[in-house]
Amino acid sequence: MYFEAGTKAYGHDQYATAETMLLAARKEAEGFGSSDVRLASTLFQLALVYYTEKKDEQAEPNYRRAVEIWDKTKAQPSIERANALSYLGILSARQGRQQDAQRFYEQALDMREKLHGPADPELITPLTNLAGNLRDQKKYDEAETLYKCAQEIAEKHFSPDDPQLAAVLRTQADTLYNEDKYAEAEPLYVRALAITEKKKGSENPDIIASIRPLAVTLFAQKKFDQARLLTERVIAILEKNNEPKDLAAPLNFLGQICEGLHSYADAERAYNRVLDTLGRDNKAALDTLENYSRMLHDLEREPEAKALEADISKIRAATQPEEKR
Repeated sequence: MYFEAGTKAYGHDQYATAETMLLAARKEAEGFGSSDVRLASTLFQLALVYYTEKKDEQAEPNYRRAVEIWDKTKAQPSIERANALSYLGILSARQGRQQDAQRFYEQALDMREKLHGPADPELITPLTNLAGNLRDQKKYDEAETLYKCAQEIAEKHFSPDDPQLAAVLRTQADTLYNEDKYAEAEPLYVRALAITEKKKGSENPDIIASIRPLAVTLFAQKKFDQARLLTERVIAILEKNNEPKDLAAPLNFLGQICEGLHSYADAERAYNRVLDTLGRDNKAALDTLENYSRMLHDLEREPEAKALEADISKIRAATQPEEKR
């Protein structure tokens, strides 16, 4: 009764009620014995509530106990077990325990394969989880292989304009970018952006997350004209949707792109727009001040460059005590 009430409350986003009911259910289930699979299911559901509430320190031990019971009783593979292993991987990764995370992700992937077969869409998430963990460990070749597997499954089962395919393409492109394989990353970012545009529209702020990595990849290949067009598009979307606070980063990047094009007047305008927005005594403006002063040195405009360097020194002096703390 407690378990059903807790599960129902969770389904209605009533997390406090769900937690209370499932704690009562756990107490009852512990009376069945420490190796009862009903206790494992209760622990899993309670852990899910804690996880959703961002109470990681309470979620993890419940997931671990559930997995230990399933292992001890040699329970059959199940969605619950696979999900518990995936969540343990996520929680371990959040705490910087990459080896633990890898082990849990591998176990979750193995269980999903047993449940669904080697080419089912249900494998995409555990494949990308494990690949992301390997990428974080700088094991790029291994990560790339897994991302390609995920892409092959996604290409086979999803339509060409499915957002799930776009997500797989983006994560694979991220790994290639981290390996400095910009030419290989570029077409994946292009496809992901095209899918997102088709789904969201060309002026939706949600597409910015797909435009930015493509622009950075083009910049890394010195394709400055293309990078400029995309970055100006980001700025236009932000301006249209009244997001002035978010303009600083793309304007700063635009300044760097314009420098690459030797369009120094345009770069200067971009840098000044950032400083007009953030101020010249703001820590958030440091990157722009440094870029701007470097450009002025390159242009042999020494007095102006030194004035900016003075602003940089003031900001650093003001923030030094804070950084020491």
